Parts: sequence; C-alpha cells; structure tokens
Amino acid sequence: MRQMAERDRVWSSERRPKGSVLLVQGDTSSSVFVLESGLVKLCYETSDGDEWVKSFIPDVGLFGSRWPLSTSQENRFSARCLEWSQIATLPADWVRSKIAADSQLQATVARFSEWIYRRKQSREETLLCETAERRYLSFLTNNASLAKRLSQADIARYLGVTPIAFSRIKERVRQKNLT
Repeated sequence: MRQMAERDRVWSSERRPKGSVLLVQGDTSSSVFVLESGLVKLCYETSDGDEWVKSFIPDVGLFGSRWPLSTSQENRFSARCLEWSQIATLPADWVRSKIAADSQLQATVARFSEWIYRRKQSREETLLCETAERRYLSFLTNNASLAKRLSQADIARYLGVTPIAFSRIKERVRQKNLT
C-alpha cells in the first residue's frame, strides 16, 4: 500500500512526540494511520472522564476510527502516542477506493479484519471470564516487553481495573511469587 500511496502522492509520514493526539473520541476523522515505529494507545473515554484502554499498537500497525470500511464520521475512540512515533497518515476515502479496486488488497483486508475480530473476541472473553489477577498474569506472559514500555496506570486501564486496584493485584501477585 505504501508504494501505491507514494505513487498517488498521499503518503505523509512524520515523527510525532510522546503525547501526540492522533484521534479524539467524538471528533471526526477521515484518516487511516500507519504506525511505522513507536507505541500508540487506543482508548475510550467515559462520560465522567475516565479512560479505558482499548488496545496498544507497538512498533508497527494500522489503525483508524474509520478502518477499514466504516463510513461512520465520528471517532469511536481516541489514539495517542506513548513514545516518539513515526506515523504515516492516509486519507480513508483513498484507502477505501484502493481496497474496492484490488481483489488482492480485499483478501488482505479480510484476513486482517478476521485477525482483529479474533483478537477482540479473545479480549472480551478475558475481560468477562477471568479475574483481574489472571488478566494481569496473562498480560505479562503475552506482552513482557510491551509491559516495560507502559505506565502502570495504562496497564491498569487495559486490564479493566483502577490504578489502586492494580496496585493491590500486583502486591498479591508479588506475595504469591507468580511473576
């Protein structure tokens, strides 16, 4: 896709500092983002101002409120750089038109969408069926290097607990010597 975007002169890549906001929940966006390096957090903000982490995109990834085929105008979540990140921005309508015109790209998007679906289904099951302590241990097992790059508050919000509850969970795990 990068070669097509460069050929069509729509590839725009820049280095963004830690804290840069890429998407604001509730605003409108017509971009798809390609993370070339760095770390991005996708999160939901509640009406009372709390933030809950939807997912982290470390090192390389593709995301956008309108990805891949949604025609919704409103961002359903926010996105923020947690580290200096190299981000390419593509027009969502351009991406959609390229997908519509290329059967190989359609197949790639279908595989990517299936992967996202399985990942979301697994996350939902974990949040609903596992204890917070078990979620934490699974997170450490599956994301050891990522955990070192995240704040404790972001890990807590990803696990679906408050930072205070997370502190207690970490202490219980430490006392049981499970990490």
